[in-house]
Amino acid sequence: MRRKLRKKWLQYEIRRESTEKALREAEEALWKAIVRAEDERAKLESVLAAIGDGISIQDTNFVILYQNQVHKEVVGDHVGEYCYRAYAHQKSVCKSCPLAVCFEDGKIHTVERSMTTNNGVIHVEITVSPLRDSSGEIVAGIEVVRDITERKRIEEELRRYREQLEELVQERTAELRQEIAERRRFEEELRLLQRINNAMNTGVVMDEVLKIAVEGVKALYDYAACDIFLLEDNKKELMYAALAMDTNILRQIEKLTGLKAHGLRIPLFEGSGFKRVLESKKVYFTEDIVKVFEDFTDNKMLKLLAAPVASLSGFKSVIRAPLVVENEAIGIIGVASKRSVTEKDAEVLERFASQIALVIRKGRLEEGLRESEEKYRALMDDAGDAILLADTEGNLLEVNKKAKELFGYTKEEFLNMKYVQVYPEEEQRRASAAFKQMVAKGSGSLNDVLVRTKDGRTVAVDVTSSVVEYAGKKVVQGIFRDITERKKSEEALREAERSAAKGIVAAEIAHEINNSLANIETALFIINNIHTSSRYRQDILKDVSEEIDRMSGIVKGILEVYRSDDSVIQPVDINAEVLKVIKLTQRRLDGKGISVVSNLLHDLPSIPCHPGHIKQILLNLIKNAEEAMSSSPKKLISISTEKEGSFIKLKVKDTGCGIPEERKNVIFNHLFSSRAELSGLGLPICRQIAKKYGGDVKIESKEGKGTTVTIYLSTEKHG
Repeated sequence: MRRKLRKKWLQYEIRRESTEKALREAEEALWKAIVRAEDERAKLESVLAAIGDGISIQDTNFVILYQNQVHKEVVGDHVGEYCYRAYAHQKSVCKSCPLAVCFEDGKIHTVERSMTTNNGVIHVEITVSPLRDSSGEIVAGIEVVRDITERKRIEEELRRYREQLEELVQERTAELRQEIAERRRFEEELRLLQRINNAMNTGVVMDEVLKIAVEGVKALYDYAACDIFLLEDNKKELMYAALAMDTNILRQIEKLTGLKAHGLRIPLFEGSGFKRVLESKKVYFTEDIVKVFEDFTDNKMLKLLAAPVASLSGFKSVIRAPLVVENEAIGIIGVASKRSVTEKDAEVLERFASQIALVIRKGRLEEGLRESEEKYRALMDDAGDAILLADTEGNLLEVNKKAKELFGYTKEEFLNMKYVQVYPEEEQRRASAAFKQMVAKGSGSLNDVLVRTKDGRTVAVDVTSSVVEYAGKKVVQGIFRDITERKKSEEALREAERSAAKGIVAAEIAHEINNSLANIETALFIINNIHTSSRYRQDILKDVSEEIDRMSGIVKGILEVYRSDDSVIQPVDINAEVLKVIKLTQRRLDGKGISVVSNLLHDLPSIPCHPGHIKQILLNLIKNAEEAMSSSPKKLISISTEKEGSFIKLKVKDTGCGIPEERKNVIFNHLFSSRAELSGLGLPICRQIAKKYGGDVKIESKEGKGTTVTIYLSTEKHG
């Protein structure tokens, strides 16, 4: 029995221990399950918190069971409250409640709502979905609330931007259409200006050119009329130059007024709109059409017709713009419209007016140029000298009648020649160099040069060339003066002067030789008739020998002075020539109480010339000085030389009677002398010689004080 009881007790203990073990294991498993559940709940809480959206759970009675932190921050902590009371302050379920709809159809629904919070009005997106138990029954609803306030703000800005963009697109489209229309009109305006320029360039008369302009402007801008008025030379009237308008209306107006529009002279009286535009040089527009027509006349009777003319025209507004070139008003262009004109119309007309003004100025210049060319051709043909026109390359372009006579070529033959071909071959290099130099400088000359005629003859000419405007371009004008007769006259003049000078010197030689012969005769008489000592006779013979030497020197000097003028040009020492002439004339001048002093600059360059020409100049000037001092108390001739640039200045100054003021303009006449009873060729010859060597003569004289003659002689080779 005891054994049985012990056995049962052991079995009970075993079962009890097994049960306790099972309970402990079950308790441990339950605890682990609870821990896992807590972990999962914590994880879920973390996930819900990390989502960033507000999340709440409501049961099917709309009681709030759960809110995450984000949800609480948005709407506040309302766990345990009815959602419609907590969120919308309603007594029952809200209309269109997405949670109610979700409970009915079991689907997910999304709506947008705006709500007022402590932070102001916010916009949210609410997404609700059903929460089911294991049997699939809906036991609650999950509500996800996303703050879309920023998105809504961006969407609103995008909407505004889109509206603004659409508005800008519409505005820009309108502007582009306007620009396209203006560009097309501008292109048409350019085509009109091109038509006008083409008409000008093809020689169409100005009236027709202006007609093209007014008709083009009227058609281009759909005006009722367009007209152009040009200012007359007297600046007191405008001339109606061109008009484009309805011909029927124009005829009625002309019939009513008795005046023809084209060519009508319009006075510029005080108060005239035309005068106002010209003086201000500004665009003027008005809707006073009666005043517009009153401006056409200062006649009181005609002004009475302004109102009926305005009525006939049908014009509503008029614009007048000045035609201005280089700040000078030369006319007016006007337009009339049957609508009100705007500032834009005025701007367009002003722009077009500036172009028309240039066209008119160009036309007038070309017309003036044509008239000038016709006058120039007439003057060329009437000229007494041969004239050749050539381009800057030397191609002949035009010749006058005298050129054809001088050279013997026809105009057609000339036009196939070069400028230098009128010269003989030996002169062409010199002529070509002179031509190039003249083109560079604008003018030039060649003196005493030969040209060759068609039949081979050579003719001496002086050539003066210059660059001139002809036919709108620069050309070279060469004037060829035939100097054949002048050279003959000059040669005759030189021969007469040489003869006169030789006569003067011959008389002086005779005087000097007579003096010497008289001295010799006296010495011989003493030797033959008077008994003297041998030594005294030797002294007398020595004096005779000196007199003979002196006569020999006189003859030798004369031969040097009058050596042939046709000798070759050679370097001449001007100081040496001065000293020779002083020595030659010294005794004669001493005999007349005339002193000669010289002040010669040393180391002067030589002068390329004929040596006899320098002596001839000096003899003439000394002779003139001698004559001028015949009655002077002080008789002094001063001769000096100095250098000035490429010239040597030879000065001969006297203390004679001087030249009266009224006779200074004839001092280079061939028979002028400072003494009324004398005549001479000295100064003209001196000037001619100086010019031959690229120089000139300058005279300074004061009556009663004396005269200074300055001869300029070039150190460069001429002639």
